[in-house]
Amino acid sequence: MKKPRMSHFESIEDAVNYGVSELLDTLQDDYQRMTYDKYERSHYRPSDRQEMRRRISDLRKCEFMMRNASHVDEMCSILLEMDRWLQAKRKRETASELQENLHPKITKVVMAVKRNPSVETLVVTS
Repeated sequence: MKKPRMSHFESIEDAVNYGVSELLDTLQDDYQRMTYDKYERSHYRPSDRQEMRRRISDLRKCEFMMRNASHVDEMCSILLEMDRWLQAKRKRETASELQENLHPKITKVVMAVKRNPSVETLVVTS
């Protein structure tokens, strides 16, 4: 897939991070109005506010993955490559060759994950 040419953001990651921040901030602002604004509050039931809290909570749990989609995609491709190797009837690579080929990719993803402490929560809970 061809990378889109950016006219405002320096990179796709910058654009995605901005979009994620805007989405979460907008939902949080909506929830605040639904809960505390005298006029707005009257239009919503407690179940509406609860639903909005749950939406925000779920998106916050996925925030790291949304902001680091390239790492999630890369880890998925690594796992698929390992699976293809394991499933292959004719193994052209030895296990050590597979490890040698995948080690740089795995290291890059693991280091990115280690830089974000919120990922530990995702790993433990999943």
